[in-house]
Amino acid sequence: MALLVSNEADLWMPPEQGNTRDRAFRLHEGRTLAGQLLWSGGDYTDNTRTLRGTYPLNWQPYSQYPGPRGEFRYLAVFTERVSPGPAARHEAG
Repeated sequence: MALLVSNEADLWMPPEQGNTRDRAFRLHEGRTLAGQLLWSGGDYTDNTRTLRGTYPLNWQPYSQYPGPRGEFRYLAVFTERVSPGPAARHEAG
């Protein structure tokens, strides 16, 4: 499981239109992460990540404090344990 708690609303708000390097890695409300994530459209292959599952992102209220940026939300993403493939087992053993 991955757990994130933040008061940074830009994390859960859908991004404005535009092409940014981190677009595939955004964690906004209602998004589903799946498949291959490319940094900057694939210009930086070292940052490419391939997900084996499908991960819906649903931010939930956590706490509220007075003043600006007083709203905290959390994102819990549940994952399943995946056994490494034969090549990974060979390298580890």
